[in-house]
Amino acid sequence: MRPASAARTTPRAAAAAQVQSPDPAETADVVVPPPIIPVSAARAERDAIADAATADAARRGGTDPLQLARRIGAALNAPGSGGMANLNFFWVTAVTTDGSIVVANSYGVAYIPDGVQLPEQVHMASADDAIPADERARWATYPVMAVQGWANHHDKKLRAVIATEEQFAKSDPGAAKIVLTPEDIPDSGAMVGRSRLEVVDPSAAEQLAATSDARLVDLMPAAPAGAEPAGQHPTSEVVDPAGAAELAASVDAGTVDAQQLLTTLPAAPAEPSPPVDERPMLWFDVVKPLASKASGRSAAHLRAFRTYAAYAQEALLAEARTEVDLDVQRSAVADWLYWKRITALLDEALADAS
Repeated sequence: MRPASAARTTPRAAAAAQVQSPDPAETADVVVPPPIIPVSAARAERDAIADAATADAARRGGTDPLQLARRIGAALNAPGSGGMANLNFFWVTAVTTDGSIVVANSYGVAYIPDGVQLPEQVHMASADDAIPADERARWATYPVMAVQGWANHHDKKLRAVIATEEQFAKSDPGAAKIVLTPEDIPDSGAMVGRSRLEVVDPSAAEQLAATSDARLVDLMPAAPAGAEPAGQHPTSEVVDPAGAAELAASVDAGTVDAQQLLTTLPAAPAEPSPPVDERPMLWFDVVKPLASKASGRSAAHLRAFRTYAAYAQEALLAEARTEVDLDVQRSAVADWLYWKRITALLDEALADAS
């Protein structure tokens, strides 16, 4: 049995370990490194020039949060980043006057594509449980509105909002617009940070991390009574007891040969077909409203998102129960916990809105 911490070592965990265990020969003042954010060559060059021009100020006040926010915004919108293949999916990033960084995207409530990680200091507007779920639901498909709403709720003032020209469209962020250009976007947007479960449900993520591989099953509800693994049939469904007794007597008497024996055996039951995975079609229903500019698109999008989330959590739970590879099972449990939380959040949001 492996401890939970040994199941999957992330670069973030490795980096944290290095920070927490400095060489005794080094000074007592340990400098925590900035988050690892990919940056394009053009943006890195511009930032270096700007840093050189303001070197004295930077030494006094540290790295400008706006520079970091711009890099995060560019990384989230990089090609190949999770979700970018979906119709009209994009991220908006904002920085407040006190240096807080908040992000929002154009899908759902608290939706983070699989594999996307957010740096520790980044807030996600629609995943903030300090804000009522129905209020966050009103921001769905409008990420600029989401970062504005998050700032208002926390009595913060936006310093700048960061997005591409197309993503801003005709929206007024109420703060300076920082327009991302193609030269700002890095080749890869992969960042080291928190997983989507850690962002959306930190307590569930902590519980999962503290659970050993052997105890993962304890996190899942019991399977329904009478449930059997696929392909398993009671003996009575496969063999006729009376026919079996008659056949055995014939074999003992020598009145049936091997060829006859084979012809009298019942046909093997057909393996049941695996259930059809409806997630691709349900996700298509999630995407469809994003092709519309109609005022009701947000409500239609959220209803479809709730249907998808509920189905996804059940499908992932079934996968987690039957998976034999421990790493894959842990990943399935994490995804199940994530979609379980999203389903509950959307249930609350839609109930409050009705």
